[in-house]
Amino acid sequence: MRILGLIATGQPEANLESTRHFLDNKSQIDKISILSTEFTQKTGITERLKDSLLALCNNSLEIEIIDIPHGYEESNMWSIQDIILDWVKEHPATARFIFNVTGGTKLMSLALDRASQMIGASRAECFYQSRDHKIVWYQRQNDKVVFNIHKNLNLQQRVGSRGYEISKQQLITDIAIEELHYAQILINLMQSDFQRGRRFCSFINKLAAIATETKNLTVHFPQMGSDEVDGLSVLAKITNQHFFSFDESLRSIEFKNEYTREYMKGGWLEVYAGYECFKALMALDPQAELAINVELKKDNTPNEMDVMFIHQAYLYCIECKTAKTMADNKAQDVLYKLASLQGFGGLNQKRAVVSLYPLQDYNLNRAQNSDIHIFQERDLLDLENKIKAWLQA
Repeated sequence: MRILGLIATGQPEANLESTRHFLDNKSQIDKISILSTEFTQKTGITERLKDSLLALCNNSLEIEIIDIPHGYEESNMWSIQDIILDWVKEHPATARFIFNVTGGTKLMSLALDRASQMIGASRAECFYQSRDHKIVWYQRQNDKVVFNIHKNLNLQQRVGSRGYEISKQQLITDIAIEELHYAQILINLMQSDFQRGRRFCSFINKLAAIATETKNLTVHFPQMGSDEVDGLSVLAKITNQHFFSFDESLRSIEFKNEYTREYMKGGWLEVYAGYECFKALMALDPQAELAINVELKKDNTPNEMDVMFIHQAYLYCIECKTAKTMADNKAQDVLYKLASLQGFGGLNQKRAVVSLYPLQDYNLNRAQNSDIHIFQERDLLDLENKIKAWLQA
C-alpha cells in the first residue's frame, strides 16, 4: 500500500501538479491523505482540494482528511508530528508513505519532514514541487533527486481548485480562418506603415463603437476621407465581405452582425495575440492549452480575461487593448485588474498587456512594480518572438 500525504494549502496547484504526475506515471498511489486545519476547512480549501483530486483520479482513490487541531499549524510542530506518527501506526507495516511538504505553514512542512525521518527511509520520504515545475526528492542520497513534471493542469482544473468555473471560453484551435486572416491583414498594414496602419485600425474601431452606441449595424459617416474610403473598400473586398459591406458613394458601412461588429472594434487583437502566443507555445510545449475570451465565475461573480494559458505550471493572463485611451488613464484600470488576479491565479502567475497604443511612463512604472509585462505599439509586429522571449525569461 502506497499513500500520498498532502497539506491543504491556498496554493492547490502545488498538490495537484505533483499528484497528476504520479498518476500519469503509474506510481501506484493507493490512497491520498490531506492534512487539514480549521482554517482550510472553514474557507473551503480542503473540500476544493479533495474534489479536484477526485476529479484527477476519476474517483478511483480513497481520500481521507487528517484534522490538525486549531492553532497547531502556527505554534505546535511536535504535536503535529505526533498526530502524523499516530496516523501512520494505523496502517500495516508494509505501507509506504510519500509526503509533499510544498505549501501549508512552515511548521506543518517541518513536522512532515521529521515524521518521515522517524518512520525511516525504507518506508517514507518527502518531496517538494519547485517553482520551475519539478519534483525534488530532497532526502535522497543518490544523484537522481529531481524529476521534471511534463504536463500542466488544464485551465478548468487550475482555476477550479480555487473555486472558479470557466463559464465561457474559445479555444484558439477553434478560431475561424477568416478571423485570423482579418487580424493578419491589419498587422500587415502596420508593418508597411505603422502610423498609417494604426490610424486605420482606430478608424474602424470608431465606426464599430458608433454602431454599438446606436445599437445599429449600419453607420453612415460622410466625413470620412479618401484614405479611409479606399482602405474600407479594399478590406471589404479581400475579406469577401465576411465581416462587413461598404458603400463608397454613401460612405456607409454595414456590419454583418453584432459579433463581427465587436470583432472589428477590438476583438481582432485578442485573436491575433492569442494566435501569436499559441505559435510561441507550440515551439516550447506542443501539448499546451490556450483560450481567448475567457469568462470565469465564482459565487456568480464574473471575471473576464482576453487570453489565458498555462506553461511550466504558470498561469498566464493577458489583456489586449486597441483603444487610444491606453495612452492616458484607461491603462490604470487594466493594470489594476491584472494586479488583483491573485484569486484564481495564485503565486505561479504571469500577467501582460498587449496594447496598440503606448502607455505613459508612470503606468509603465506601475506595471513593472506589479510584475506585469507590456507589449505595445511595434511589439505587435513581432509578437510571437516577443512572447517566446517572455516565456523563456
